[in-house]
Amino acid sequence: MKRVLTLILLAITLRAMPQAGEAAGTKGFFPDAVGIAEFFFDNASVGYGQGISLTVPFNTGDVVITAEPSVIALSPGFHTATFRVWDTLRGWSQSVTRTFLKPWPQQNIASFRYRIDASTGTESWTNRAFPSPSTDVIMNLEFDVGSLQEGTHFVEASARSANGIWSHITKGTFFSYSNVPLNIKALEYYFEDESGAPGPQLSVSNFTPSPHITLDSMTFSVPLPSLENLKK
Repeated sequence: MKRVLTLILLAITLRAMPQAGEAAGTKGFFPDAVGIAEFFFDNASVGYGQGISLTVPFNTGDVVITAEPSVIALSPGFHTATFRVWDTLRGWSQSVTRTFLKPWPQQNIASFRYRIDASTGTESWTNRAFPSPSTDVIMNLEFDVGSLQEGTHFVEASARSANGIWSHITKGTFFSYSNVPLNIKALEYYFEDESGAPGPQLSVSNFTPSPHITLDSMTFSVPLPSLENLKK
């Protein structure tokens, strides 16, 4: 991970502040020029001229300042970076604040869990450990579906890092059958409006029939008139 935050300050609008006036080290600047640029992280009480200095090119009041401040000392999580400049005639500009995220260090993925046909969200999980934990893992799992009724079922899964953090839950759909099914020739679907009320049942059959159709493995067309006046 690149441990710097690339920031570009472009055409910051200057407004005269009560602190306008003489500042140390400003002699020799072109009249009405940006003479000082500074920034600081998180601490909003940093006084004028007390921030971390940025290099300011020679300018006449219109300047682009590019910097890559180091974020090594910051803890993982969200932070704010505040910038301001000092104009030789108009004083300090308003402060410009940007929020950014410093990612957490990558952890080995040690285990995962899954459950089938959860309806209330309180159902128990089945846990499995990865044989070779790493930051990027792939594992194929064949679980016993002998106790499931034939038809469509839903599976949820998430992974756990070595420091105990669970990932978001990924959901999938599968079809359980004991005999090889016939070709799937059509799909039915509907849309919900903004209040959650379902619309009319629609169907589509403009795809190649197969006994192994999934929504992730096929492409089909949805007629545009069915989307009129729908927000959700």
